[in-house]
Amino acid sequence: MSKQRYAWVPSETDDEMTLIVDGKRAGALILWEDNKDHSQGWTCIVVQEDGDDQELMPPDAFWTPLEKAQRFLLDAVGLGSVQEPAPDKTRVRSVHQIPAGREVALTRTIAAILRREREKSGMSQQDLAKAVGVRAEIVKEWEAGASQPRLVRLLDLFSVLDALPGAMDEILAEDAKIWGVQA
Repeated sequence: MSKQRYAWVPSETDDEMTLIVDGKRAGALILWEDNKDHSQGWTCIVVQEDGDDQELMPPDAFWTPLEKAQRFLLDAVGLGSVQEPAPDKTRVRSVHQIPAGREVALTRTIAAILRREREKSGMSQQDLAKAVGVRAEIVKEWEAGASQPRLVRLLDLFSVLDALPGAMDEILAEDAKIWGVQA
């Protein structure tokens, strides 16, 4: 088996973990909680070859712990024998910690790159919205810089536009400039 790079990307609300393999969304884990006794577990989604999501039930059903669900999903996408990457101890900066002005600059950068890549692909805002499961108005807001997609959604967008990893590299380089860090 060729050596593949993968990463787990948590959502901002920690209720979803997206599996990225070689820069593309390969699946996700969705947190499930019982309203009565508040027990929790994870269910799995695998991205099929046609791009559709397919739900897979892990071994302990909805009560599967995160580590077991991660191993299950890695097996489902053919990465079961790959060793788990060491956890990154670096604290990720939240957009909420960016001083005023920097968030706006990064949002504008993301908006410009998203619009450019969508136009380059020949897709309309409606087409892109449908492909990633949002309303066209949301894509319009993202491209206008009125709001910013979450990281998981951004990865989906650039994956659909066949712009990964180039667009993400460009965004990270711009973020480094905004922070005054050498990339």
